[in-house]
Amino acid sequence: MMDAFDLLPRLGPAIVLAAIAIETIVSGAADAAAAQAGIPVALWSWITDRGFYLKNPTAYEVIEHVLPAISGRDMPKAEPDLWRALETLRKSRNKFVHEGKLLIDGQPATIATVTGLLERASRAM
Repeated sequence: MMDAFDLLPRLGPAIVLAAIAIETIVSGAADAAAAQAGIPVALWSWITDRGFYLKNPTAYEVIEHVLPAISGRDMPKAEPDLWRALETLRKSRNKFVHEGKLLIDGQPATIATVTGLLERASRAM
């Protein structure tokens, strides 16, 4: 996540790298939570690797649905501000990557809004 801050003032790349960092952190945390919960490796593999990436749960689906079931931590309910930051990061990343528009909450991104979003998202992890 710190590398995303290092990319500033390049706003789009900073957003993309932050989203990748979140996805990586969530993947590792989910794997550890599954192992700690005693979920069989074959079942966990089936849940997380469906043979085609569009069938796999996204990091945000893992946070919202899978982690609460296996770890008891329900970020969207327990920490709605952090969850909103991650959702905003996801939406901003997708808008930038797929449409070439860098928006945060529907407004053109600035260095201040991107920095604030990165700070909020980093607190979620």
